[in-house]
Amino acid sequence: MAALLTLSAAGCTGNPAPGDNEFIIEGYVKNIPDSSTVILFANYGNIGKSIARDTVTDGRFMFRDTVSSMKHYSIMGGKGFPSVSLEVWVAPGERIRIRGNDNLVETWTVKSGLPYQKYENEYRKAGFPERARVLENRVLMNDVADEMRAAAGNDQTAQRRAREKLDSILKLNTPLDSIVDIRKLDYLTKAPVNEIWMDKYGSYVRILQYDPDNFKADRIRSLYSRLSEDDLQTETGRMIYEYMHLPERVSIGDEMVDGDLYDTDGNLRHLSEFNGKYILLDFWSQGCGPCVASIPEMKEIITAYGDRLAVVGISSDRKDIWLKYLSENEVGGNQWNELRMGYTGLAAVYGVTGIPHYVMISPDGRILDIWAGYARNYLKTKVKALVK
Repeated sequence: MAALLTLSAAGCTGNPAPGDNEFIIEGYVKNIPDSSTVILFANYGNIGKSIARDTVTDGRFMFRDTVSSMKHYSIMGGKGFPSVSLEVWVAPGERIRIRGNDNLVETWTVKSGLPYQKYENEYRKAGFPERARVLENRVLMNDVADEMRAAAGNDQTAQRRAREKLDSILKLNTPLDSIVDIRKLDYLTKAPVNEIWMDKYGSYVRILQYDPDNFKADRIRSLYSRLSEDDLQTETGRMIYEYMHLPERVSIGDEMVDGDLYDTDGNLRHLSEFNGKYILLDFWSQGCGPCVASIPEMKEIITAYGDRLAVVGISSDRKDIWLKYLSENEVGGNQWNELRMGYTGLAAVYGVTGIPHYVMISPDGRILDIWAGYARNYLKTKVKALVK
């Protein structure tokens, strides 16, 4: 993508129409302080990358760039905003107008001539008015989180009180979030099945993996019948099918399960190539901060254990951005990818619901341990205890 221009608020009035290959996003939002930051993200599969930001002046902000086709972007606010995004579709020659009355980003209106934006708006509005209350609470949660960070290591009483406030806000949001989900699932029972519909439904079918007994599960399963055979042949459709037909999950002590993986040259690879060695599976993504933070420590482990241990990184990133990241960064180990959306396939077998997620396999092919999350030196401690 070409370098993106962000223009000051002074340039937001009287702008010329976008050129044939340009889009313009013009925002005007009341009741937010000057110098507030608005950030534009480009969406690449499961990763959103910040590509531009503008400072609000007199309630105005603007983004302008060139695109060759319709694309899916997101807008978020910086400090003082809830940690949520506003979904925006752009296209060559399109002027997108955003209007709002406060800092609750998802309440802003988005107007353009793109049908996909119409469906995005309808889906988002299906969750209101309860969603607005959730957003207000999320702003409070961010403020409380700042209090906790300020008190960390210094004032345990203040930190405990902040934690109690955070817990109380979470309890307020839980029933509201449930109502929002029901409203949105009801919308999906009536809305036309298209790319937007499938993307939103795809976010709900993931619940069937980590919480199959959730009160929404039957509603989610019932929507599957709306998909045609052509829908199921799309990339998102195949992901939805796999979440509806999840494999059996393995546990510690079970035999390892193998599957089809691909290296950076596109060659088919299998875990069985490392029979007789310890195997450490590292399910990760470049969009996951703890995953990236773990890379230097993982490289130390690779050096320390040499031929005794094979590290297999299994990325969930889309092929093009996965290859680009590996070409620009030294990661180490065997970097492979299932080349599928979501945590299906081997990720589902090994119980991946969040990343980083690790699995240690013994030389005789038994699962020794499964754990998730990363903290400094924790990986080295785990590997030292498991590799004899």
